[in-house]
Amino acid sequence: MTIANPTGGVGETPLAVGLNAIIAEHRGAATTVCVDVADVGGSLADRVSIHPATDTTCSH
Repeated sequence: MTIANPTGGVGETPLAVGLNAIIAEHRGAATTVCVDVADVGGSLADRVSIHPATDTTCSH
């Protein structure tokens, strides 16, 4: 499924995130992919990011 608008700025990302969540709820999370291909940096990562728990440690 593609959600697109040549002018931008009218809610494609929230709509895509919502539809992806609904599809994942019914088909399973491993069956969906949501990609933001905006030319100027989309907001998808900000909308779906989950911050790690405070007691989580990361090593590189």
